[in-house]
Amino acid sequence: VAFRVGGRAFDFSGAAAGTAPRLILDSGTTFFTAEGALYDAVVEQARPALCSELAGRPSMVYTLRDASGQLRNITIPAQEYMVRGSFDERCLPAVVQLRPLRDGRPSLIAGEVFMRHYLTVFRMRGGPGDPPAVGMARAKFDGGAAAFFQEAAKLGEAAVSL
Repeated sequence: VAFRVGGRAFDFSGAAAGTAPRLILDSGTTFFTAEGALYDAVVEQARPALCSELAGRPSMVYTLRDASGQLRNITIPAQEYMVRGSFDERCLPAVVQLRPLRDGRPSLIAGEVFMRHYLTVFRMRGGPGDPPAVGMARAKFDGGAAAFFQEAAKLGEAAVSL
């Protein structure tokens, strides 16, 4: 329905059906992608910076309509869409330019960088009247989650040593 980064906002709520940009969640794509004016806005607002100085950088905000028709904001802070460069302490926006897809409809893709921070569940087939769907929720990174993964790693090591 809408996309915002820093001071640039794009509202597609009045767009004709099939003409508003679609958000594609793709585990086979590493970075975020955008095309045209959306990409230009990200590049303009999300400049490379020292990784230790990302706190004041703008967030990317996707406004989506959920299955019940409610608008939901998915806010991606700079600490989540910026990635460390190879040679120094600078972080770069993990956003690449996308050419229009074959059908010409504008598209945005959220790939693995997004999925590091959001649990994403794909349901490809439903029953009659139950179309394919995607569910997402912010991933939880706390002491309980860390303990779970440490225990899972220990169990994996034990299984390998048998």
